Amino acid sequence: MDMSLEWAEFISWLSNWALVTALVVGVISTYGIVVSGNVKEAALKGDVAIANAAAAQANRVAESEKLERIKTQKAIVDELAPRDLTKDQISSIAGDIKGRIKTLYLYPLSDFEAQRYAYSIAAALKEADVDVKLVLTNVAGKQPVFPDKFNAAVSMLGLTAYEFPSGGPDGAVTLLLNAFQKANVAIIGQWSDNPIPVFIDGNWSTESTVQSPALFVGLKPTPFTKFPEWAMPSKPTEIAK
Repeated sequence: MDMSLEWAEFISWLSNWALVTALVVGVISTYGIVVSGNVKEAALKGDVAIANAAAAQANRVAESEKLERIKTQKAIVDELAPRDLTKDQISSIAGDIKGRIKTLYLYPLSDFEAQRYAYSIAAALKEADVDVKLVLTNVAGKQPVFPDKFNAAVSMLGLTAYEFPSGGPDGAVTLLLNAFQKANVAIIGQWSDNPIPVFIDGNWSTESTVQSPALFVGLKPTPFTKFPEWAMPSKPTEIAK
């Protein structure tokens, strides 16, 4: 093909500029791809981090709910289970009263759970070298039996320590309250200015009184009669005035 020198120089010039333009476009495109890729990668990492944080939070919530369920289930089991003393509780109680109480009268009701609990308490007292005297009811012509009621002005529920006269801070009731409460065992104390009479044949007899010091093992309180500690709010709710 015949081409003049002018056209050849023009085409060469145009081709050079086209090549330079293509190179510039290539550089710009490469830069754009790299920058956009970095942006997308950073965004992806951010999404992954958010997803991981959400998953971690969900795991923490699930674990917290699991622990709360376990705590609730344990509280229910403890509330329904018969009363008993663990080896640690027996050792703790015995260590606190050993050598400080010589004799103690034990009054358990005619209830399987109360009797079982009374024997566990007796084990702690005997480990403390206390002379435990089990008090039964005498029925004419029959062997002594566990009473179905105390026949005295003492609570039929729970564990009650009794003493007459009051021994003050060093008395048996105070020692028992401190020892049992330290071992996380529910107990109440009862002092009297006068001997507690016993109810016999429909009358209160002052000639027959409750022995002192004594522990009365009554019936287990009805489950869930008090608001459980595990369900208590961390802070009291203020009532709007």
